[in-house]
Amino acid sequence: MGCTANCPMARNMQVENLMRAFLAAAFICLALLATRYSAQTVKPQSETTDSQSAAIHVATTGDTCAFEHRKEMASYPNCVFQDDHGNLFIAPEYVKKLEFDPYGLAAVFHDVHSGHLFMYVNRKGRVIIKDVPISDNWAEEFSDGLVRIVVNKKIGFADRRGEIVIAPKYDGGGPFDHGYAVVCLGCREACAMSDPPESRLDVCEHHIMTGGEWFKIDKADRVVARLPTNNDKSPLPE
Repeated sequence: MGCTANCPMARNMQVENLMRAFLAAAFICLALLATRYSAQTVKPQSETTDSQSAAIHVATTGDTCAFEHRKEMASYPNCVFQDDHGNLFIAPEYVKKLEFDPYGLAAVFHDVHSGHLFMYVNRKGRVIIKDVPISDNWAEEFSDGLVRIVVNKKIGFADRRGEIVIAPKYDGGGPFDHGYAVVCLGCREACAMSDPPESRLDVCEHHIMTGGEWFKIDKADRVVARLPTNNDKSPLPE
């Protein structure tokens, strides 16, 4: 005797067939989802590895610097580094070679971040002052506790703690002496031996500042006197 579609055995077989079809479809969906998820996660892992490698490269590669050691000037690779906050520091193996003054500062030449200028570094290797100009073929020394800095071709002054006492805003100026400095606005650099002064600026060895307005300022950046000048000689002391 055969079983009709409404008998219990037939209904059970239909249910089992539907369950098998459902499970097969679910398995296929899971397999597709797993394949898609795997494809999405492989690329970020590769990018993460690349970024980590780049971070390691940045952290282990520094700029070249130069400083005097045992009376000899020499350059040193992988010397100047930058931390996450943008602060510069010297590699520890080179800090041991630096010759510090009585105030715990040493001059280091670095032509990348400071633009062919010197820096002053403390005993921990931290760069305290950047953008120190060259004077007599070496870093300009402190005078009256201050040193000139040059930022975007403007002159300012910093103290031994690295504090900028007078912001870089002057077009020219000399070091402090007995509490005062001579500075100028609107002045320009010229060749000391040329006639007229503005000629041969790219080849002359000695430069002067000429033109503009000249002032005598104190350490609080107060103008204490206006200085007379002419177009071919600055009032800076010789």
